[in-house]
Amino acid sequence: MKQSIIVLLSLLLSLHLNSKVLGNFSIKEKATAASVGLAYDFHITQNNHRLHLALNNNRPGTVTVTLFDQQRNIVFTKKFKNESNINHNYSLSSYDAGLYSLKVEKGAYIKYHVLYIGEPMVSALGPYDVFISSGIRNEKVLITYTNSRTPVSILMTNQEGEVIYKQEILQVHHHVYIPMNKLMKGLYTLTVTGSEKVVSKVFGINNTTNLKKI
Repeated sequence: MKQSIIVLLSLLLSLHLNSKVLGNFSIKEKATAASVGLAYDFHITQNNHRLHLALNNNRPGTVTVTLFDQQRNIVFTKKFKNESNINHNYSLSSYDAGLYSLKVEKGAYIKYHVLYIGEPMVSALGPYDVFISSGIRNEKVLITYTNSRTPVSILMTNQEGEVIYKQEILQVHHHVYIPMNKLMKGLYTLTVTGSEKVVSKVFGINNTTNLKKI
């Protein structure tokens, strides 16, 4: 009897942990391409002036492929509705040389890929690096990063887990100042996610004029 109770308690604990409740909201697991019945591949050919795209969509649904430039302008969008096999080439010769972001979306699945269009780059990107200032200057926190191969997300939450600030950046190199002067007293976490690396810092605010890092 005691063993059965232990097993039951273990099962309930597992279910509770897997629900991933944080504060007053729950975090859903990200969908994968396989979970929505999608497989795809792409590559740049002919001196980086042609995009080859291959999709295998084995479940009903619309696949949307969007190309953005570094200013988040949409360069082109293609929608494939209930098409099982797609194999296309797209000319990129009319686009300016530089880094672009390719977004592949189907249902709950969203994925960004960074690619280069134009003449081959003189040198490859160096290692990804991110910096969050340890102090406050002019009531702002500086975030800067370099050499990101994926979109970078910046998230600030309060001690209850509520999202206070959220931004997604497509640039390879970028810096941004996060305003802190209007926040109430408490603890706030700034998290920068990019290139499969997560960096966080916690800031404690005593009042609107007394800001410090924990």
